[in-house]
Amino acid sequence: MLDLAKFVTLIITNNFNRTVAQLQENVNLRWNSDIVVTSKIMLDGESYQRWKVFGSSKKNTARSNITYLGTWSPTNNMKMDNIYRERRSMEGISLKISSVMTNSDRMGTLNDEYIFRKTERELCYIFVNFLKYIHKFKIEVIHDNTNSTSAENEFDILCDFMDKHLVDRKDVISQIYPFRKAFILKNPVGGNRNIFIKPFSPLVWYLLIVLILLMTLALKLLLHILERFGMINDKSWSLVILVLLSTFCLEGSPVEYNFLSWRVFLLTSMLTSVLLYNYYSSIMVSLLLINPLPNVKSLADLQKANIKLAREHQIPDYYEVDNITFNSNDYTSALYNLSEAVVEIKNGGFAYYTEPATRYKLIETQLSFLEVCSLIEIDAVATAYTTFMVPKNSEFKEIFRISIRRAIERGFLKRELNRLLKRKPICLAHVDFSGLSFSDLSAALGIFFCGVALSIVILFLELLEPHLLACHYFFYALHLLESPVFQLWCPCKWGFLILQLDNTPASSNFLILFLKIPRPYNNDNCERNRTAFVPDAKPLKQNSLYYKTSSWNGTEVIV
Repeated sequence: MLDLAKFVTLIITNNFNRTVAQLQENVNLRWNSDIVVTSKIMLDGESYQRWKVFGSSKKNTARSNITYLGTWSPTNNMKMDNIYRERRSMEGISLKISSVMTNSDRMGTLNDEYIFRKTERELCYIFVNFLKYIHKFKIEVIHDNTNSTSAENEFDILCDFMDKHLVDRKDVISQIYPFRKAFILKNPVGGNRNIFIKPFSPLVWYLLIVLILLMTLALKLLLHILERFGMINDKSWSLVILVLLSTFCLEGSPVEYNFLSWRVFLLTSMLTSVLLYNYYSSIMVSLLLINPLPNVKSLADLQKANIKLAREHQIPDYYEVDNITFNSNDYTSALYNLSEAVVEIKNGGFAYYTEPATRYKLIETQLSFLEVCSLIEIDAVATAYTTFMVPKNSEFKEIFRISIRRAIERGFLKRELNRLLKRKPICLAHVDFSGLSFSDLSAALGIFFCGVALSIVILFLELLEPHLLACHYFFYALHLLESPVFQLWCPCKWGFLILQLDNTPASSNFLILFLKIPRPYNNDNCERNRTAFVPDAKPLKQNSLYYKTSSWNGTEVIV
């Protein structure tokens, strides 16, 4: 039979009934056929009556539909109606619809696979009923236990996931919903060890270090000039560091000088510190208020993390994860139902492989709002789209495509998805904060303890400084007196005194006095002269040439 569905056909005839009968016998009338039959009116010879002829082999009664369009003449134009309005009604047509059902057990209940596919089939059933309500066709259900390709070719409407073997045999009318499978887990946020340096970029930190060095040199130069002209008495590095530290901490200056140059330096330093402090504190607060970024962002991160993986009891083949990716994890044997998995997810360190959109209803009943917001999803496989499909070159393709598109544009699909599925709630309206952990404060605590240890070491060195200087001067003087060159040019025996200029225990002000003593001919004269010169002298050791005395203002000296 001749197929004119791909053409726009105009037939002019004088016998309308005979022409229609020939069309029904020789032409394969389809629902998308565009055949117009025109018959001339004999009364005026210029007017024509027009009919549209189309049909379908799916009709239970007459195969053809004849629709009267009206009369056309040179003075009376005729407005053509669109095809969708003309052929929206499909009364008398029976269409074969596919629906996948699993075998029931002896107790009459469906197994876990149907529980998973329940939402998918329910959504397909809703749209099939929507098309049935709009177009008024009848539904014929096909029962097939073999899942063969021949049975798929008999379907007039197929609602299922798009698969490779269907691409060459089916045309997609519309995608209804992208079902996806993902790992749901609690966000394993660790401590942010660089939170104190995160507000500024590395370039800004480098510029700040250069600025501090320049300010240190400028302050040291300023103090040196003021001390040179006798305006101040202290120009030490300790004062420079103390002034800079106090200005950067917005505490002012520990000393007060009434010089204009000093005040200008402090004013500019504190103004710079105020601006930097405001920028730093505002960024730090914003970092603590925003939701922390997840440490696990991909399957590779999930494999490296110390997280237990589990999945549902039954998962369709197109949702299976490659087990090679999880060869280091006991993924294949960890089977949990959703109630057990939610408890493990709440405790942390657990990832559950499921379909998120159909599982958040139960998750929200067992977890708080903040706990649900802290969940993250790691996609494991490509998204599987639930689609409406018809056979290739189907006569109902354009009609159904227009109907489903109108349903989507008018919000019908969105309403049904919101009713059947539950997505993760939007958490932007809730302001939460992240508490600082010990690892976040580790940098600040490390600086504090290093400063305490350094101060203890410096205190110990300050206490040892007078004794170290005394020993240094003593051994230096001994080395000088006992050198051959010194004794060669000096005709007399030399002695020395180490005098502490004040009585404070930590004083480092010592004076070395070299004493000229006549060279003795024997040890007795030497001892006598030394004792006479230094009263109350007592030898440190037996047969020692060095004496200890306390007659110099109560200070013990060695001669």
